[in-house]
Amino acid sequence: MGRMDGPSYIEVHRARGLAALGDHEAAATGFRTAITALPPGYHRDRGVYLARESTAYAGASEPEQAATVGAEALSIAAATGSARIMTELTRLDTQLERWQKVPAVAEFRQTFDSLVAHQA
Repeated sequence: MGRMDGPSYIEVHRARGLAALGDHEAAATGFRTAITALPPGYHRDRGVYLARESTAYAGASEPEQAATVGAEALSIAAATGSARIMTELTRLDTQLERWQKVPAVAEFRQTFDSLVAHQA
């Protein structure tokens, strides 16, 4: 697939800026908007944006939502072998440590660990 541009691309940069400024809820919404606008076939981009959306949810102290969206990104990472997605998910895994008793978080972290071990 070619380089993405247009509204999705702009929304991603806006969402990244919001996350950097600490407005995690708005960032998560921005990533979701960008994901929805992605054309079919942009699997790696979709995975990266899902991973970034999940870290935004973690930043907003919404661990269950973060783990759920992170699991979606993880399945794309497993299918594509994308290092970019795994880099984002490594950050998410660290962010979720404090909520490891939340079932969705425990499940994400276990799946993440098994994928990392499998790739090593």
